[in-house]
Amino acid sequence: MFLKRIQDNILYKSRLILIIAIVILLLTEFKVAFANIEIERFPVKKFVYIHPQFTEVKYLDWVHGDWSRDYEIRVLVKKDGKWGIFLKKARVLVKPQFDEIEQLSTGFKVKKNEKWGFIDNTVKVLVEPVFDDVYDIYNGLLKIKVGNKFGFVNENGKIEIEPKFEDAKYFIGNMAPVKQNGKWGIIDKTGRFIAEPMYDECVIPNLPPYDKIIIISKDEKYGYVSAAGTTVVQPQFEEVELLNENLVAIKKEGKIGFADISGKILINPEYDKYYSIVGGSDNIRIIAVSKNNHIGAVSMTGHVMFEPAYEDISVVSKNILIAKKNGKWGFITFDGKVKVDFKYDEFERLIDKNFILIKKGKKVGVANLNGEIIAEPQYDYVGDPFLGPTKKDALMTGSKGKRGIIYNKIVVPPQFDVIKFCSTSKNATILTAVKKDGKWTYINKYGKLITQPQFDSVDEYFYSGVAKIIENNKIGFINENGKIITKPQFDGVTPFDDCGFAGVNQKGKWGFIDKSGKLIIKPQFEEISNFTADGLARIKLKGKWGYIEKGGKVIIKPKFNQLGIFKEGLAPAKLGGKCGYIDRKGNFAIKPQYEDALYFVGDTAAVKLNGKWGFIDKKGRFKIKPQYDEVINVYIMGYKDLRVIIKNNRTGLIDSKGNILIDPNFESIEGGNLQFLGYVLLKSTDNKYGFLLDEE
Repeated sequence: MFLKRIQDNILYKSRLILIIAIVILLLTEFKVAFANIEIERFPVKKFVYIHPQFTEVKYLDWVHGDWSRDYEIRVLVKKDGKWGIFLKKARVLVKPQFDEIEQLSTGFKVKKNEKWGFIDNTVKVLVEPVFDDVYDIYNGLLKIKVGNKFGFVNENGKIEIEPKFEDAKYFIGNMAPVKQNGKWGIIDKTGRFIAEPMYDECVIPNLPPYDKIIIISKDEKYGYVSAAGTTVVQPQFEEVELLNENLVAIKKEGKIGFADISGKILINPEYDKYYSIVGGSDNIRIIAVSKNNHIGAVSMTGHVMFEPAYEDISVVSKNILIAKKNGKWGFITFDGKVKVDFKYDEFERLIDKNFILIKKGKKVGVANLNGEIIAEPQYDYVGDPFLGPTKKDALMTGSKGKRGIIYNKIVVPPQFDVIKFCSTSKNATILTAVKKDGKWTYINKYGKLITQPQFDSVDEYFYSGVAKIIENNKIGFINENGKIITKPQFDGVTPFDDCGFAGVNQKGKWGFIDKSGKLIIKPQFEEISNFTADGLARIKLKGKWGYIEKGGKVIIKPKFNQLGIFKEGLAPAKLGGKCGYIDRKGNFAIKPQYEDALYFVGDTAAVKLNGKWGFIDKKGRFKIKPQYDEVINVYIMGYKDLRVIIKNNRTGLIDSKGNILIDPNFESIEGGNLQFLGYVLLKSTDNKYGFLLDEE
């Protein structure tokens, strides 16, 4: 027996030495954070090209910011059977080297040789794949798993809390729940226990901001620990729920009350039930509480707004609720005072509107968000018009087949056959177009008709503050303040341009008017273009094209078969079957010699010669000899300084200086937008993917 004890002691010590050696080995190995994670960072400059090399790409969710360059577009990329991560905004490529990548809330878990590591969303935290599992990182500490034990490492991959727990949850504030010997306790960032392992469960509330308390339970009772670890409310309640950063709902002896996160009771448990309600344009949130089948309200700061007295309540705005009493609905204030008596059968919220619908029987009325009745229930229909844009502060009403309008507190009774709300600027007075007895006119924001219904057709969209009106097949203009600037008299018109002019046609000839309706250039031309920002417009006379200035003076006589717009001081022009470029005096700066020519973009222009496209400079010298089948001179992917070049059905890109950014060997441009998103995805002829980045 004595000898067996010695043998057992030796065996125990041997096992202990082996365990210590393994722990030391693990600690030594885990000190290296990211020496072997290969990343490549790209410079912040215009047009960085990442050559096609990836056999597969997977877009992940877009995070942070509006639809713009502020989006961080995250893409998983695959090469030679391994996965990497490309982050557009950070301009970082984590090179393909992992067997698997899984997206987490705070980053990515990466797998290599059956071990897991971690990379955060900004590629600033990189932890080598040396653990059996990893989880999200919170408050600077990453939960890890080694064997069957859990611990935590810091942002450099160094172990801060050794893997020794049976289970663990993430850190909130300065503490994290951990499980030891079948019970849950709470540790701080040094691994010291704030609350000893004695609880059946620890729960982190899934409610932002969730770093305020940890709910603890024991023997089916609940309490909580503050995030700072300074307060422990021992399990004594039947239920605990965190409602906001300082308010906690508690249930004791079947009744609901409220406390703060320090454990101070704000409202004694006395209510039967509670639930959150949210409403109004500002998403106002309050707590509904019930007692004896009646409902009252508690604020999110934990004070009683009014005692239970109603069958139902709903938030309308920051100080108004709609409440139900004796089966009818009315309006009350946040302190429970009655604003509108309880007499309506139903109510209905309207999305993105400043109104509430109120109903009696089959009739509908309208109230505003201040609880004021705009119109008692009298309509068959209330809502948006069936045609045209919608407005937040306006509604269409319907009764007996006729349509009316409610705008703020102004009510225009149903009398029209058709209503179309108008798209105007903020300060416009015109509100809507209306049709009555087959004729159209407009109503302003004061509920008044602009004219008697007299037009055959009117536009509801006001471009540059002006819309067309049509009468007896003649066209005129009205501005968004209801002034008819030109009576219907023209056979055709163009929209007003940026210089404030519109083309008008009379008896087959074109001229121009300004926004006051004044005829500034009498109709005399066969065709016209709008004025460009530099104050020039193209005109056609006797089959030839020239240019005029805003005063109507011809500055380039009509003599060209075709004429383009001026860019960089030159315009493409065709004369005698050949194309060249003219200056602003109408003289050829580059003589006609090309089969086709596009306008200049920066220092270069695309020209066609012998059936192929090339690029010339402003002196007519070839920067790139004709070799392309097609050139597209448009805003490529939202970027005005690029041209698409096509050769043998393959696509490439060239910049404004004539530099070839991408040789035409791509099958397609797969996605993205250089101007708005700062990147494009390219697909090569051998089905490989690459990227082109613009400067941020």
